[in-house]
Amino acid sequence: MSRSHQPLACEVSGGLDSSAIFAVAEHLRRDERLLAPCLNGYTLAFNDDSDANELGYARAVGDHLGSRIHEVPPRKCLLSWYREWARFYREFPSYPNGVMGLGIRKEAGVHRSRHCLSGWGDEWLCGSRSYYAENLAAREWRILFACLAVDRRDVGVAKCAWWVLRHGCYRYCQILPGGSCEE
Repeated sequence: MSRSHQPLACEVSGGLDSSAIFAVAEHLRRDERLLAPCLNGYTLAFNDDSDANELGYARAVGDHLGSRIHEVPPRKCLLSWYREWARFYREFPSYPNGVMGLGIRKEAGVHRSRHCLSGWGDEWLCGSRSYYAENLAAREWRILFACLAVDRRDVGVAKCAWWVLRHGCYRYCQILPGGSCEE
């Protein structure tokens, strides 16, 4: 990706994975070993939600490196947008956590970036429980209950119940109120 003749974009949430990737890329750029002409960092700006707000961490990364991180508001899509996407592409576009980052891709495109590095390792290391929302949306009750049984055995009833509520019901309910995707 660093061989791009266009600027290189990098998502910076302020978490360990994305911050490390951005820092390494920035050091390579300074040592003139990053073949892309420049590097731009991007983060989601949750100015209205203290629970999701990681701006302080992303800003600290930018300050530490002396690099500007572009702050992009999360994209919010209503149910009709998801329906149109699914109808056109014959697949579900992603639950809100994935879709909200589309603004970053759009902003990176404005700055002529064609490639974007991210810290997706968080999902692998910390474990995303999006399978609850996916199975709820697909009404895959047998699979949902099998996931519940495994998680209940591994982490106990209380934590399993929290995961179902937070990563299943809550995420599923976030996409219910119809409409189009905000720009």
